[in-house]
Amino acid sequence: MESDKSLQFSELKFIELIRKNLWYGQEYGRAAVMIGSGFSRNADKISKRTSPFPLWDDLGEIFFQSLYPKSSSSDDDYQKLRAQIKKAKRTEQLAQDYEKYFGRTALDDLLLRSIPDNNYTPGYLHRLLLSLPWSDVFTTNYDTLLERTLPKIYERKYDLVLTKDDLPQKQKPRIVKLHGSFPSHRPFIITHNDYENYPSDFAPFTNMVQEAIMENTFCLIGFSGDDQNFLKWSEWVDENLGKSTPLIYLCGILDLSTTDQKNFRKNIVPIDFAPLFPKERWPDSDIRHNCALEWFLLTLMEGAPPNKNRWPTISKITRKSKCPHIPSIPPGPPSLPDLGKWIPSIEILSNQEIIDISSKWQRQRNEYPGWLILPEDNRENVWMFTKNWINPVLNSLEKIQPPNDIFVLFELNWRLQLLAIPLFSNWLPHIEKIVISYNPFRAITHIK
Repeated sequence: MESDKSLQFSELKFIELIRKNLWYGQEYGRAAVMIGSGFSRNADKISKRTSPFPLWDDLGEIFFQSLYPKSSSSDDDYQKLRAQIKKAKRTEQLAQDYEKYFGRTALDDLLLRSIPDNNYTPGYLHRLLLSLPWSDVFTTNYDTLLERTLPKIYERKYDLVLTKDDLPQKQKPRIVKLHGSFPSHRPFIITHNDYENYPSDFAPFTNMVQEAIMENTFCLIGFSGDDQNFLKWSEWVDENLGKSTPLIYLCGILDLSTTDQKNFRKNIVPIDFAPLFPKERWPDSDIRHNCALEWFLLTLMEGAPPNKNRWPTISKITRKSKCPHIPSIPPGPPSLPDLGKWIPSIEILSNQEIIDISSKWQRQRNEYPGWLILPEDNRENVWMFTKNWINPVLNSLEKIQPPNDIFVLFELNWRLQLLAIPLFSNWLPHIEKIVISYNPFRAITHIK
């Protein structure tokens, strides 16, 4: 990883805010995400010959070629016609024309043929995305990659919402398919009329997105600045929420100019990873987008706090990047204290070694979650990192300068009490000498 580029990234403050809210709770936090078609390009191909997932503009090209097949006219004339039509009609309008001429069934079949869902399996980024504690995951994609990722996720449980009728039975966190789902949960929202009628035809979904935006830090991933799915949803939010609209974060390789940034709606904050992933170093567009999203998701993952339920182990999960030369991941909260060694290197410890082990034990004691009875797995872990230290610590006490001797004895006794380990007779002479040495009333109590 490169060492310092990410820490100088001007929009890191927004990512830190997302990360903080994402890990706000235990089961899930206060951040939601909407996934667009660009994210599907991070899936794994079953075959090298598999065609790539089409983006929004790619679907527009498919509709154009179906509506205006190339005839005997010259290639220049055809390209002029193509430019003229594509300038006048956006993808959803071309889809509307296709439905008008060929019918809705033909339109659905064309989408099923054009989006190679079954020729892909969920990729590393799909697993990374769903390992994060999103309060909800929305998607405008028809493919089934997200739901097929669920059996591979052990840290989280998501309920799947395919239709508005699923909503009463499903609980957060959810994966919500806003625009239909392959192969048969229809309509696939694609035509101009579909978008115009969506707020009334799918009011439960629009209300759910509105609620998610109001209650969470809301991220958009896999969209471009001119993606119609992004534009339609941002328009709808702006129209319905007005001045009370919270900020929405559009995350990805956007390659925005200063003018492009000014053209965004006031409630949309673009987080453009392009400065971290310049084209000169990342000439392949798909790899560039993939590595940028991996860096972003790993940065969010790094925000995880230590899981105290696994005390005393260092429970923070560190995931390695699969992209070479990726910028460094900004550090998150510190992990639990280091457990140290299982076995000391010598039988008689030096004063410094006593101080070190006492400090480690003290930090672990301060992180103790407060269980009345230590769970079995945790107890075994504590014992594993304690049992081999007992005799070396006790054998070294007489040679250790005060008050380090009584400090380490206190920490050792706390651990033995926690483990319900009795003070065996061969330990008592060592312990008694130290305790007596600190007794200021030996003459009164007749303790020698």
